[in-house]
Amino acid sequence: MSTKLLSLNFLYGLFILLVLLISCSDPQRDNPFDLYSTNYVSPDALFTVDFEFNFDNLTESQQASYGQTILRPQEPLRDGYRVAGWYANPSFTQAWDFESDIVRGNITLYAKWDQGAWIPSGALEYNDKGMVKIRAAGYRFQMGQDDVEDAYPVQQISFTYDFYMDTTPVTQEQYTELMGHNPSFIKGNDQRPVENVTWFDAVLYCNERSKRDGLDTVYSYSSKTMTGDVCTELEDLVIDFSADGYRLPTEAEWEYAARGGSTTEFFWGDNDIDDYAWYRSNSSSTTHAVAQKSPNRYGLYDVSGNVYEWCNDWFDDYSGDYKTDYKGPQSGTTRVLRGGAWYDFASTMGSAVRYGGDPQLKDFFGFRVVSFAE
Repeated sequence: MSTKLLSLNFLYGLFILLVLLISCSDPQRDNPFDLYSTNYVSPDALFTVDFEFNFDNLTESQQASYGQTILRPQEPLRDGYRVAGWYANPSFTQAWDFESDIVRGNITLYAKWDQGAWIPSGALEYNDKGMVKIRAAGYRFQMGQDDVEDAYPVQQISFTYDFYMDTTPVTQEQYTELMGHNPSFIKGNDQRPVENVTWFDAVLYCNERSKRDGLDTVYSYSSKTMTGDVCTELEDLVIDFSADGYRLPTEAEWEYAARGGSTTEFFWGDNDIDDYAWYRSNSSSTTHAVAQKSPNRYGLYDVSGNVYEWCNDWFDDYSGDYKTDYKGPQSGTTRVLRGGAWYDFASTMGSAVRYGGDPQLKDFFGFRVVSFAE
């Protein structure tokens, strides 16, 4: 056998090996010799793409011609989880790109799920102050809603920490005990939520509560401006998020907790709103004692309706970016208000609804606090 013939056989063997290696990396290529075959696929041929959701025995199929892209299937609702991606193999090593990957044959795609918001599977935990533990470390959730004003684009938020939260808004009794006065418009029952407080009033309450309980204060400032009992300014304000004392929740913490693991517009899903919130149609034009309605799955009462709740953040538009431990913008002119009030329509009770309020403003605005303290 000549040297030339040996060389040709060797090159041909390398070519076949290369073809086989390429085919092994392509889950759709049933025939590795398609690379150089003259048996072309008919443009009228249809292939089946099966979607295996790996959840509740759900499956779906699409038909596509050779060389076409396919549509991403609608994600089913699964509390506490989201589809992180689709893959061309069950071991999740070959990701499928719906914008660029094309169909070359029958294929099954597999959904990979990521854990979303925490869903309690047993009894809730509380610290010695009666605050409920919100498990957030290692979880993430979808913050916002695309059809709600100022709540889009939706953004994915994750946390690296757990925190404790008041199960109810701060009551008039709790506020008066520490601050020495009751600023509320509607009195007569000291278990009603305190309202008619500025954002600065809420901050001062947080610091006083921290001092009472022997915790590090979160907020520091050089001076304060008071008009009677009302605080309208805190100069050189610094917020120490590492302190174990009490503070207002970040907007991300508030929505994560208010949703209680839900992904629906209202945390109660299709249940009756009257079982969960005080709003225009059932409030009789007044606030009500806290914890009279049913809580969400995290044990939180009155996160929808009764009074608005101040959050720690400056108010701004959403960017839609993925964020971890998001604390809001660095500056602004208004602070975030959440939850809706007794005078609002039912549509305002949604978990994603948000407003901005002048931090000096007083209305039916209350608050609840969070802490890291056990």
